[in-house]
Amino acid sequence: MLHFARRVAIQQVRQIDRWIEQEEAREAEEQRRRDRAHAERRWKLEPQHGDRPALLHRGGCNTFETQVGYIGREEARIALAEPDIEPCGVCQPQTGLHGR
Repeated sequence: MLHFARRVAIQQVRQIDRWIEQEEAREAEEQRRRDRAHAERRWKLEPQHGDRPALLHRGGCNTFETQVGYIGREEARIALAEPDIEPCGVCQPQTGLHGR
């Protein structure tokens, strides 16, 4: 009888472990979604490389990954006004700067 109870308990623990894994995966996906949404409301600057000018990107643009951080709307407007900074041709960051 105790062996049966032990098998049932083990099955229940395994089910709980699966629920924990599912919940952790759901939470991780939700965090990725929040991070992407935050990035989309920001901009980032890619430094000048050789003859290539510095580029302004939307925060979610995958052509340039940054480890430094993002800049806000006003800083992005100022950056685009600089003669040595151009908008990314892929994400077109200047379209997100109009209005407000």
